[in-house]
Amino acid sequence: MAGFVLTGICRILLLPAIHYRDNRVLTIITAIILGLAALIWLYTGYDAGWAHVLDFAKYLPPTMAK
Repeated sequence: MAGFVLTGICRILLLPAIHYRDNRVLTIITAIILGLAALIWLYTGYDAGWAHVLDFAKYLPPTMAK
C-alpha cells in the first residue's frame, strides 16, 4: 500500500515541482518521495518476479502430466 500512496503523493507534487523549479525544497521533497516509491516498487517487483519464475519452473503442460 505504501508504494501506491507514495506514487500518488508524487503525482500530486510533480506538476508544482516542475512549474516552480526555483523552489529547491519542493523539488528535493518530490525527488525523495519518488525515490522511496521506486525502491518499494523495485523490491515488490523483484520478489514477484522470482516467485513467478519459481512457480513456472514446476509447470508441466496438461498433456505431460500424469
